[in-house]
Amino acid sequence: MSDLNHELKKIEKEAELGLEEIVGLKKPFYKKAIFWLLTIFLIVLIVLGIGYFSYWQPLKNTFVLAGQTQSYFEKAQTDLLAANFSEAKKDIETAQKLLENLEKNVNKLDSPLMIGYLHNQYESIKIIIDSIQEFSSGLYLVANLSHDVLTSVKQDLNNKNTTLSQQKRLEILSRLAQANPSLNGAKAQINLSLLTLDQIDQEKLNSQLKKYYLTLKAKLIFLQGFLEQATGLSEVLPKVLGLGQEKTYLFLLQNSNELRPTGGFIGTVGILKLKNGQIISFNTNDVYDYDRFAINKKMAVIAPEPLKKYLNISSWYLRDSNWSADFPLAAKKIEWFYHEEAGLSDGALENIRIDGIIAITPKMVEDVLNALGAVEVDSFIFNKDNFVSQLQYLVEVGFQAQKVPFFQRKNIIGRLSQELISRLDKLNFEGWLAIFKSLFNNLNQKNILIYSKDANLQNLTTEQNWSGAINNTPDDFLMVVDANLAALKSNQCVERQIKYSLLPVEDKIKARVDINYKNNCSFTWQTTRYRTYTRIYVPLGSKWLKTEGSMDTDRSPKKGFTDLSEENNKTIFGTFIAIEPGKTGTLSFEYNLPDYLIKKISASSFYHLYLQKQPGTKNDKIFLDLQFDQKIKKSLPENSTLLNADRYQLTTNLETDREIKLEF
Repeated sequence: MSDLNHELKKIEKEAELGLEEIVGLKKPFYKKAIFWLLTIFLIVLIVLGIGYFSYWQPLKNTFVLAGQTQSYFEKAQTDLLAANFSEAKKDIETAQKLLENLEKNVNKLDSPLMIGYLHNQYESIKIIIDSIQEFSSGLYLVANLSHDVLTSVKQDLNNKNTTLSQQKRLEILSRLAQANPSLNGAKAQINLSLLTLDQIDQEKLNSQLKKYYLTLKAKLIFLQGFLEQATGLSEVLPKVLGLGQEKTYLFLLQNSNELRPTGGFIGTVGILKLKNGQIISFNTNDVYDYDRFAINKKMAVIAPEPLKKYLNISSWYLRDSNWSADFPLAAKKIEWFYHEEAGLSDGALENIRIDGIIAITPKMVEDVLNALGAVEVDSFIFNKDNFVSQLQYLVEVGFQAQKVPFFQRKNIIGRLSQELISRLDKLNFEGWLAIFKSLFNNLNQKNILIYSKDANLQNLTTEQNWSGAINNTPDDFLMVVDANLAALKSNQCVERQIKYSLLPVEDKIKARVDINYKNNCSFTWQTTRYRTYTRIYVPLGSKWLKTEGSMDTDRSPKKGFTDLSEENNKTIFGTFIAIEPGKTGTLSFEYNLPDYLIKKISASSFYHLYLQKQPGTKNDKIFLDLQFDQKIKKSLPENSTLLNADRYQLTTNLETDREIKLEF
């Protein structure tokens, strides 16, 4: 019996052991769970520890270093603009050291786990850093050059008892002329920086990284353009200002309130002599001083038809000689009239050989007054806000109350000019910086035009877009040109907006230009109904279809005639419109683009449009609505709207010329 009990206990024991093996009940479940949780926790701690030192800490340092680097580059920019050149160099050197540390930290982020999306972001960050390094090299060259050229000048000018000597002016111009290689080097670095940045596919970037990428690219493009023009300025300015050789220019003050094709009505003509940056002499005359001799001697030059019809004149004189919208072409006609009319004055007017023509609008004078401060001439105060209105009043109406003879009414301009020249000699360094900034802006905005009879200098000014030449692009082109004809000084209160549309029609591309005018003037001694003979310059061979809104003359229900002509490899459509005070009017032209241009767009898969600003105009708003029969892949500028993939829209202004580039 005992043997039986012993066997039963043995079987029971084996059964319990078997059950434990099957269901795993050797230890309570909670004890095994705690063990595994502790194990996992320890592994996580180890991974986090390794990750902290190999990933998270470098990532944290990367953000800190990126912020510090950006701050120093921004400080360098501020110091450069404030002419603190030594500080700017130090800022850039500090930023470059931070950039080296930033690159090291980014390299630590590399990992076999960095695949796909993360790998793309990582590689993009490395490319951005490479681009910034090239950018910093270019910026340092600019800071170093500015320091070498301008530091001693700044010290001299900020000494209140010192003016720039002839020797110092010569030194500045010589250094500026010699700066060209360094500027080209800086430009090459910025170009390389942009090429590096272009390796990135922005569509694959994280939103924050894309924002930084676009900001950096915009700054680089701006700096690229600045260096392009600074390089041009270093070539053009010393030559224009007579480095080593005296230069004589015919000077024109074109009143943009009475808009004409190259900037405004030629009201004042002067002879300007320059040598080594010094104004040797500057004398001005009323344009009517010249024209009256031509009238008295019965000089007969047949005027262009629109001038004959809308100014009711038969002969052409110096005051209306800037009829072509191409300034080099107009300048040759202006020079011809100058010599012819001065030659009829029997020595009363200077008739000398000129090296070129410099034309400005009142905007340049306003900017000079902004830098110099108010100027008093003949008990009248002129400042940046009242220059135009004050001068217009004195030469149009006020001279009578002052009992000034008609042909002496503009002598005040000569006296004002002499006072400005005297003030310039006493200007400090910051004032000169403001003058050069305004010079730069006004050249770009076509408030200053330069024509030189020196072919090399003329080519340089044309390359920089400072000559007022019609752009010789082989692609699509539009320039809207107003000529205020007997509308007094009404352009000061007339708004002009332009819309340019393209629409594919069968195998053609139909273009339409709508020019909307709003006359905010009233009937006064200086403003009236706006009367303009308006021309549009378009690609050579464009086929005119129709014109809407044209008038035979003001207040006439009769439709105007559209003149068709060609000039400077462009086709021109021209007609007349008048807008009463307080009213609006729209002038529209429809035409087909030339076949060769349509074929070029189709074959190359590119579309380029050059929009040229008329000198003397304000920042006219322009709206583009361009439709094609192809899908648009890329567009510049990028701040535009793509509709249905084949339609491009953009609203911008014509502060300067604009270029549009589309890729299909």
